[in-house]
Amino acid sequence: MAEYREAGKKIDVTATAALTYHIPVVVGTLLAIPSKSAAIGETVSCDVDGVYEIVKKADEVITQGAEVFWLNGEALAATTTGAISCGVAWKAAAAADANVLVKIN
Repeated sequence: MAEYREAGKKIDVTATAALTYHIPVVVGTLLAIPSKSAAIGETVSCDVDGVYEIVKKADEVITQGAEVFWLNGEALAATTTGAISCGVAWKAAAAADANVLVKIN
């Protein structure tokens, strides 16, 4: 049996480090986008669904629809040790682009 609880588009996170509004944070294997800044110990609602423009690694080419990974505050085109899958590229990003549109998680 399964009972519906919520849409699953947001997750409440208790900050273990200071969180900044709209600066992505990793929660387990999820990339979450805080809806406001939060100090250590505060709980903040974070988006875990939707399309966001996020910073990408310099010189990375990311094709539309490709899986995107997150490591050290940057979107990557290919997995590497310690990176998590954070979604798919909603639009292609050229090497010269600073950001990429990602449908997170």
